[in-house]
Amino acid sequence: MQSENEKLQEESKKLEGEIAELSKNIVARNESLENQARSAQTNGTATSYINTIINSDSITEAISRVAAMSEIVSANNKNVAATKRR
Repeated sequence: MQSENEKLQEESKKLEGEIAELSKNIVARNESLENQARSAQTNGTATSYINTIINSDSITEAISRVAAMSEIVSANNKNVAATKRR
């Protein structure tokens, strides 16, 4: 019984550490999402796309940049959706 109790206490400490780490990650993710939302609201996505296209050196570069921006927006939307489900 004593050894089983020690194992359980050890496992409990390990899980407490994991919970603390996950809590930190959740707080950091929420802060990141808040910052991204604030940035999107204040900067305007359409203006960013236009500036990206205008500042490109070639059509190929403009397409690559817009595609990259679309990927970022998509990833942000997925993060927001995942956060809402939790």
